[in-house]
Amino acid sequence: MEKGDINSLAFWVHSSFAAASLTFFFALLSAAPETQRAESIAIASFFMVVSLVLNTSISFVMLWFKRAERFSLTFLEKIKALARVAIGSFLIGLGAFITFYSWCLLVVLCLSGSITCWIIYNAIHKGFDEGFDIMNEVISTMTEEEKTKLWE
Repeated sequence: MEKGDINSLAFWVHSSFAAASLTFFFALLSAAPETQRAESIAIASFFMVVSLVLNTSISFVMLWFKRAERFSLTFLEKIKALARVAIGSFLIGLGAFITFYSWCLLVVLCLSGSITCWIIYNAIHKGFDEGFDIMNEVISTMTEEEKTKLWE
């Protein structure tokens, strides 16, 4: 994956979630009948099968059009809602699977996920702020002629 390449990142996420969803079903094959009949496993299975189908489909289409970067970006933009459902179904399925073991683990998962998202959001926000500050500093040192060339 190249630095800053959103196509590679999206492909990595969707193909990884598809593989993890398939692994869930392979693991379920060797589970005891009581485990297979558990309500949380049934809920997890529902969301994991949705994740498997959607993430695999998105991955294959992205792989098929890998060389056509412009198409990939357009494709990602058009299926934004579908991609959210694909990723969300995996995360909900993972949460349901974890509740099979303990509701406390689900709370830990949600808390650690929320904290991680908050830290990442703040880091990105700080980076944008610093970038805008640098950009404003550079623009403030430009002449009017240089500033008008920016908009041509």
